[in-house]
Amino acid sequence: MRCTLEIIPGKSIGPFRLGMTQQEIEEALRSMSPDASTLEDLGIIASFPKEETSDGTKRCNRLEIRVVNNDHTLLLLGQPVNDINNADAACLLSSISPDVRRSYACLSLEEAGIEAIRWEHSDEWIYCFFIIPPFAPSTNEPAPVFGSGLN
Repeated sequence: MRCTLEIIPGKSIGPFRLGMTQQEIEEALRSMSPDASTLEDLGIIASFPKEETSDGTKRCNRLEIRVVNNDHTLLLLGQPVNDINNADAACLLSSISPDVRRSYACLSLEEAGIEAIRWEHSDEWIYCFFIIPPFAPSTNEPAPVFGSGLN
């Protein structure tokens, strides 16, 4: 099953959205294809906090997608990002905001909810993108993620 997954900073990777429960993630996976087996087959990892929310559920607070050697078509801002190098990723992120922060092995736009991670600091290629809740620039606090997005 090859598919196209759109990466939306601060929100989603394909049908998988920040704020979804584990059950909603599994339902979204099954809706892609009845024979879809795991998120790992798509190169995706969904992370959940250790603590439950006030309604007793755990909701996805980070999505990761591997872009190196991923057989699926991955798009960010309509541009393919499979096997993207650091310089091209920096240009693409700069089209969202000129305030791209560079660190040891990361390009970050926390206010937009996206980070590009290299395997090692000296590596030219981006290994994965993290989709995280956007941070409000003035407060440096995470913006709340409401609902699952399955509406």
